[in-house]
Amino acid sequence: MIARIFLCFLILGVIAWAVKLLVIAAIVLALISFIIRPLDTVVAIIALLFTGFVIAKPLIGIPLLLVVLAFNHARKQEKAPEVQYRTVSYDRLIMPHQREEPRQGDK
Repeated sequence: MIARIFLCFLILGVIAWAVKLLVIAAIVLALISFIIRPLDTVVAIIALLFTGFVIAKPLIGIPLLLVVLAFNHARKQEKAPEVQYRTVSYDRLIMPHQREEPRQGDK
């Protein structure tokens, strides 16, 4: 009986330790995004605030943190530069082995 109680507390301790590591990782990622990209400061500050919710009220904080991360991902997708393609006619392309050397008299 005592072994089962000890095992339950051990499992709960491991789960709590894993959650603490995830919270620390979220704080570190928020700080890194704050340092690397100053434009994402609002998202980093909101993520840091929500990590407090993750510690105090996990049922509220974890979904809010996921919403903030999804918002940040969507914002980064909007900022992606558009690729501009140009069409070039093939008769204007000259391969290096097709180049003609200038003749002596053509200078």
